[in-house]
Amino acid sequence: MKKRTLSSIKLPLALMLGVTVVLSSCNKKDEQKIAEQSTTIDNMERELARRDSTYNELISMLNEAESQVAEISRRENLVVSTSNEEKKSEDQLVQELKLIDDLVKESNQSIQNLKAQLKKSNIEMGAFKTRIDQLSNVLDEQRQTITTLKAEIAEKNQELQVFAVKYDSIKIESVSQKQLITEQDREIEILTNNNDNLNKVHYAVGSYKQLKEQGLVDKEGGFLWIGRTVDLKATAEVDKFVEADVREFSELKIEADKFELVTEHPEGSYTIVQDEIDENVKYLKVLDARKFWEISNYLVVTTKG
Repeated sequence: MKKRTLSSIKLPLALMLGVTVVLSSCNKKDEQKIAEQSTTIDNMERELARRDSTYNELISMLNEAESQVAEISRRENLVVSTSNEEKKSEDQLVQELKLIDDLVKESNQSIQNLKAQLKKSNIEMGAFKTRIDQLSNVLDEQRQTITTLKAEIAEKNQELQVFAVKYDSIKIESVSQKQLITEQDREIEILTNNNDNLNKVHYAVGSYKQLKEQGLVDKEGGFLWIGRTVDLKATAEVDKFVEADVREFSELKIEADKFELVTEHPEGSYTIVQDEIDENVKYLKVLDARKFWEISNYLVVTTKG
């Protein structure tokens, strides 16, 4: 009886130990599975973080490249507009094209870096590739535009050089013509002055007393003060006479009852005309100027009454 009791006690104990072993084994598998799942989740989170970081980096690089290309387009438009309006000098245009060239190189490098980064990321993003290809195409078009602009500026520069040579030639010719004109003007001035001097005549009208006081006339010859004649004084000063131009001198008004020509003038070269209203006024009218002044360039008239 006692032995059966021990046996009956050993059997449940064995069962309990077996269950404990089984439960323990199950717990270990679950823990391992959970650990593996945690590792997988951690790896996925790290991959997502890496992809997110890569995506943000690519977006930043793409935005920068697009901004550079947009800036190139803006500068190109300014250069094209300015070139058409011809407001800026060639040196300024060349300098601006050089700046655009530098921007193109920077943009090209940015696009290449973007392509390399996209390839390195092992991320398949069709939209990124499309935008990068579009940027590359735009950059190629901009390169072509710059090449065209450079060719146009070079052509204009050549035209300007040809124009500059012509301008210098015209300028030299103009200077020569100016010198010639100046010399001709000087000669004309000299001839005019000489001609004016040749055509200058002088006259004086007044009583003998007045003319003598001015040092213009004096009486000479005769015997014992008889038969003396009034003559033009050799030492008479020119500024005491009235100056006239033989080409414009046509008549001389004489206000006196009587008068006498002191200087000698050929007959027929002049005439005396009585004023129609005032009998005390006469006019000496020159009929032949060349003949009238051929003996003397001075006309002196003494008046009486």
